[in-house]
Amino acid sequence: YTLSLHDALPILVACTLIKESRFIQWNKAHVIATTEQGILVKRLRKGLTRDCLLAISDNKDYEPFEIPVNEIIGLAIVVGVVRLE
Repeated sequence: YTLSLHDALPILVACTLIKESRFIQWNKAHVIATTEQGILVKRLRKGLTRDCLLAISDNKDYEPFEIPVNEIIGLAIVVGVVRLE
């Protein structure tokens, strides 16, 4: 999966698919495919309720937000990143 962030250099993200939510590694970076927001790369923590996950950006300019579990259509854990120049 390749990301291009505004004026930043693109990065290549290596990830492993997660087939069951019990294998989420809390506070680790994940690629999250959602019905409402598309594909996101965020750290995940438990949400305020069992129906949501808290998504946290490594970029401190962005506030954490909750993603309803029923909006998540795919999930993978990030295992490596390559910054392309």
